Amino acid sequence: MKQWQHFVVGVLLIGLIRFQGFAQSTVGTLWIQNAHIVGDELIMDLYLRNDDNSNPMYLTDCSIYIQFDHTKWTSPVATFSLNTNLFNSNYGADAAIVNTSPKKTVGIEIFFNVSPSTANCITITNAASGDKLGTLTISGITDYTGTAGLAWGTGLYTTVIYAWWNIDYQVNTTLLTPPNVSMGPEFDVIVKNQELLNNEYTFDIYIRQTDADGPTFYIDDCDFVLTYDNTHFNSPTISLVQAGTSRLQNYYTYNTQLSGNQIQIALSAPTTANQTEFDTKMESASSSGDGTWIGRFKITGATSGTIVTDVNPQWVSSGTPSSLFYFRPNVSPWNNSVDVTDNANYIVEPPQFIVQVTYPNGGESFCPGASTTITWSSQNIANVKITLLQGGTTVATLTNSTPAPAGSFVWNISNSLSAGTNYRIRIEDVSTPGRFDDSDGDFSILQSTQITAGPQDQTVLQGQSTTFTVTAVGSNLSYQWQFSTNGTTFTDISGATNASYTVSNAQPSDAGYYRVLVSGDCGTVSSTAQLTVTPITLTVNVTAYFQGLWNGSVHTPVPVAVELRSGSQLSTSTLVDRVAVMHSTTAVATAEFTGITAGNYWVVIRCGGYLPIGSNTALSMSPGNTYNVNFTDPANVFNGNAALSQSGSTWYVRTGDLNGDRNVNVSDILIWLGNNGQNNPGQVPAP
Repeated sequence: MKQWQHFVVGVLLIGLIRFQGFAQSTVGTLWIQNAHIVGDELIMDLYLRNDDNSNPMYLTDCSIYIQFDHTKWTSPVATFSLNTNLFNSNYGADAAIVNTSPKKTVGIEIFFNVSPSTANCITITNAASGDKLGTLTISGITDYTGTAGLAWGTGLYTTVIYAWWNIDYQVNTTLLTPPNVSMGPEFDVIVKNQELLNNEYTFDIYIRQTDADGPTFYIDDCDFVLTYDNTHFNSPTISLVQAGTSRLQNYYTYNTQLSGNQIQIALSAPTTANQTEFDTKMESASSSGDGTWIGRFKITGATSGTIVTDVNPQWVSSGTPSSLFYFRPNVSPWNNSVDVTDNANYIVEPPQFIVQVTYPNGGESFCPGASTTITWSSQNIANVKITLLQGGTTVATLTNSTPAPAGSFVWNISNSLSAGTNYRIRIEDVSTPGRFDDSDGDFSILQSTQITAGPQDQTVLQGQSTTFTVTAVGSNLSYQWQFSTNGTTFTDISGATNASYTVSNAQPSDAGYYRVLVSGDCGTVSSTAQLTVTPITLTVNVTAYFQGLWNGSVHTPVPVAVELRSGSQLSTSTLVDRVAVMHSTTAVATAEFTGITAGNYWVVIRCGGYLPIGSNTALSMSPGNTYNVNFTDPANVFNGNAALSQSGSTWYVRTGDLNGDRNVNVSDILIWLGNNGQNNPGQVPAP
């Protein structure tokens, strides 16, 4: 490594300070502050303080001389600007470089242009750092090696002389040592983004120039040394995972090795032949953010899975090899390389142990029995434990250990969880239980859709009403009732969307199966009930004498069919129901009809070989009642005596043999049509 070269700095300070009074001395302090390098300029502020509380210090003329090493400069130029906040228009100042051997000297003159008085001279204070006289700037630095070790000399020129009316008085001056100023660029070497998982240790290296106003800092050749706890590694290896910026990837070469507990990384810049090629290939260190990314490196071969908390990397600036950086200033000669290692500040950001829940993270809703995927992000954590919290209290452990880098876990939500809006997920480092993260906000477990009391089977009499009711729990419930005649195929009942459904005036056609679908945020369930409608009998007693079967007092029993028909005319009526019964010996046929709704019905009686006859009008009927129709009276028969045959005072239902020739043929039909007409509305339709 190159040895640092330092300024040999001397100070020649002669001050003419005049004040009123006859004090023999005044104690003062004179020093430099805020010394720094900007480009090729050395800039510093000069301060003077009066340390004698008993005597005022009136400043008239003052001369200050500072010697510096001329080997760092070529034709230096000095300027001095007065502090306008202190000095008035009576004062002036200048600065000049005096060629003295073997040093160069900068002389600063502060002069008073009028006759002094206590009224027009400034008074130097004794508070804090005193008064700022002004700012000195020396430009023309050509060698950036070492530091500007600005220090007051202790030799011949260490006093300040003051005078009043041409009488000189010596001032006892305390000369302070100002801070050193780096002649080369200052920069940080940063290790960050450390990850220590799966027996691999990875990290990034950055270089950041910290003196943003300084000359451009080009990255040439540099060696890094990182020490670490190697007790958890067995035959480790180090490799470059990814080089940094495009120039570093394309032009620079890397060499990595492990030696003992040191990671050694060497970066070599390309050889360039001229300034243009140098500017094209050389990488400059950024002065913003993290700086310039050198690359990402990896150490493998750990023998333990617990290296996360055991590896403790630290930068070192000494050892073998030592950390070296080279600086090439952007001035002629273009390839002037300078060792600036001592200007580096080594920064190691500790590994970040992070686990953060990303889902569910608040506002979500889940159903018992469903599945969802819990997700998280993590860094430097091997395994995590996942628990479910309700109101901050653990109600379930979802997994005791799962690999943290996986970042996801399938959660099968238990049906036994109670509904609530205050659930959160906690993801916790297995090795460090106090390191965890919870969902940022609450999420909800909804109530599963359940039927707690379903509709019950019902049996009602025809014409009665009945209501099916369901009781259910769940979130955002809705209802739809359905009907089926066979219990298999169901269709929606229009408008039946409440928790209950009423069947009004139940009829046999309403008998069947009723089902309700209960839908909610957490699924759809159903429950079925059967409705049985017991029909009410409608009884019709038909009295009729059939020719040849009634002897005047007893009727021969014979099977007949009694019909109920609906329609505005008998001839076009529609059969509603037909009942086959025996015509009794009293000439009465009793027919019982079930499933008949209330309405107007024609009554028709048929007997084989006899004319069918119908009632003279449609009768108003309703279930549960008995109706008597007497066809022995022509007034009750449609077409009256045209449909009957009279024997004395008795009327019979005619047989089909209208002309009495004991045959039923066309001649009988013609007789019938002649009596009734071909379009007679009282004609009974065919059976």
